[in-house]
Amino acid sequence: MPDGDRNVNGQLNVDFSARAEMFTTDMPWVDEQGRDRKVVYRDLTGSHPRMTAVVRYSAGTDLPRHGHPAGEEVYVIDGVLEDEDGVYPAGTYLLLPAGTGHGPKSKEGCTFFVRQGQYPGAGRPRIELKTDALEWEPGRYPGITQAVLFRDDERGELIRLIRIEAGCEIPQHAHERVEEIFLISGDVVDPNGTFGPGCWTRDPIGSGHWARSETGALLYVHTGPAPD
Repeated sequence: MPDGDRNVNGQLNVDFSARAEMFTTDMPWVDEQGRDRKVVYRDLTGSHPRMTAVVRYSAGTDLPRHGHPAGEEVYVIDGVLEDEDGVYPAGTYLLLPAGTGHGPKSKEGCTFFVRQGQYPGAGRPRIELKTDALEWEPGRYPGITQAVLFRDDERGELIRLIRIEAGCEIPQHAHERVEEIFLISGDVVDPNGTFGPGCWTRDPIGSGHWARSETGALLYVHTGPAPD
């Protein structure tokens, strides 16, 4: 199992010029601040920490209110997440702008994929989507569909869910921006190996690959510039 690009001060996978991959199903849960985490990216050097992780709340978790000075992004994998603003079952996508805050909790327990401190900037929108109700658009290739979660053309940022039907393939392509993928379900094979649910990868600008799924797959895909 790749252990990421660690160093002595707790940084993890901070080199955006190199490929990074983490197999979260093989990683132990680590109790951090009252919640279980599997961290795949952490950068503590900026004005606001940045982190990407899979997080698990046990049943009855009720955390105090806290702020997100540089925003937060959440995809609920299973269970039900809650806060003062709503109830978010599996498949919910949240994008919380900089300066907002909440007190998250879960009566029954839940697991979610989260990117913290990576949605900076004043005046950006709050987004809440039930992804099972989204319209899926045909992709460029047979058997590939996508649902756009967020797009900011000015910043060059695009966040999507992508479905690959069983036996279908995305041909070789180059990445004009950093591409980050979290595999929600199914399998994906590409030149770097075989990946299952819970795998996280990040490919640098200028890299390229093809991707195929034998059984079908659902992926979270974020493309955008490397952080300053």
